[in-house]
Amino acid sequence: MKRLLTSVVAIVVLLLTACENEFGNAAKGDVVVTSATNVEIGLYAGEFVIDYVVKGYEDVGANITTTSDWLRVKENRPGKATIQYETNETGGMRQAAVMLAYEGSNATVVVSQSNEAVTPILTLKSEENVEIDRCGQKVVISYSLENSNPVDYVYAKTSADWIYSIECKGGKATLGIATNTSGKERETVVTVGYGSASFTVNIKQAGDGEINFQAPLLWGDYYGDALTPGSANYWFFLSDRGFDIDGNSYPNATYYRIDAYGPLAKTTGIVPIPDGTYTYDPNDTYAQWTFTAEWSGHWVTDANANRDAILKFEEGTLVVEGSKITLTAKINGEVHNVVFEGENALLDCQNDVVVHTTLDGDYAADLSDHYMIYECYGDYYDYGAFNWMFVIMPNDGSGDCMQLDVITGHNDKESGFAGDYVASDVLKQWSFIPGWTDGYNMQCSWFFNSSEGQQAPFRGGEVSVVDNGDGSMTVDINVTDDRRNNITGTWTGVPEAYVSRSIVVFNK
Repeated sequence: MKRLLTSVVAIVVLLLTACENEFGNAAKGDVVVTSATNVEIGLYAGEFVIDYVVKGYEDVGANITTTSDWLRVKENRPGKATIQYETNETGGMRQAAVMLAYEGSNATVVVSQSNEAVTPILTLKSEENVEIDRCGQKVVISYSLENSNPVDYVYAKTSADWIYSIECKGGKATLGIATNTSGKERETVVTVGYGSASFTVNIKQAGDGEINFQAPLLWGDYYGDALTPGSANYWFFLSDRGFDIDGNSYPNATYYRIDAYGPLAKTTGIVPIPDGTYTYDPNDTYAQWTFTAEWSGHWVTDANANRDAILKFEEGTLVVEGSKITLTAKINGEVHNVVFEGENALLDCQNDVVVHTTLDGDYAADLSDHYMIYECYGDYYDYGAFNWMFVIMPNDGSGDCMQLDVITGHNDKESGFAGDYVASDVLKQWSFIPGWTDGYNMQCSWFFNSSEGQQAPFRGGEVSVVDNGDGSMTVDINVTDDRRNNITGTWTGVPEAYVSRSIVVFNK
């Protein structure tokens, strides 16, 4: 026991000696500055911190004053004072002091301010060489900055237009990289700078291989089963940039559109996509636990927000597991692995669905005693390809009618409008524009029979127009309406220019 007490006493003596050594010969209540007592600062306004202790008191702060009004106490907490200083506009060096006092004890910090800016130090903290796969993604360059000033700012720049966005904030330069569709590897140099300081990072993006895309955004609508009785429609997009307020694609952006069908939602307002596995449906049956070939697809935009045709899936699987959605699809022979993790929520739009068709099932139109008139509208949609409209009408004025609004693959009238067309909700060559209404007129592509009171907009499918070489044409129609009814019909005859007949008005 004596030996134990002796050891305890010895430890206490050592601790007291250590404290006395740490603060020199300071007595209880003395103010001791533990940071630098000589501070050198640059030209521009800023702030610095003084660390100190009042010996023997943990929660006591010293009284702090300055000898010049270009120094101000911003904050004073026990053991730490933040001092602000103004820009030096005197043209020369200047000095002042910060005084710390507590019950007769004093300490001084001398502050020297130059009339020149302190050289900034910008340091790269991440990799100098960055290699990424071909998919669109974000690349983060980390850095540190010392000796900042109120004049300069951190910037990053590159000549590559496939780096579509750059944000420098909080020690990170975040780059938006577009999907590489060139088929070739590409490389660029990114310069990050601040005042006179800078460094470079090399970015190399692969041009082939599987596309692994992490989609940060999910956007879409729930339409219930108004258009597809028995199967609820979940229409959504996975993207890195989404759409603007007018619903337009952004530049250098990647989009995957999925037209999926599942059980009816159990909620309203905000609707989640039901958990489960959805398979690619090449026959577009709209059955539950499938997604369609016709309306699902993929595209990327260029630096001007332009896009080519929507690329169709060739096969694929969609897995929904709560907040995680995984799409694996083959597109143009390439495998795309798309993952979204976030809020699984679509807007409930089932009450906004307006069904225009009056058909209650598939319909085979009788076009046996009909004529066809056509008109060329030139590059009506300013797309670089000529637009034509043609209408197939009964000779006696009573019966089935077909109206088609098509975009060819050439930009001259002489080439005519023979060709194969597919439905497209975006402008593209060799497509027909789906039917819609302005509230009064049937616009673009429709079936109608005024004598029977029937109508149906063309929303999907294909139309073939064949030049038979003898002045006649054959038109083969195999389309779907807005309730997925199949509408078919075939016409053969000699078409007439619109000017030769005056009983039809084309609705554009």
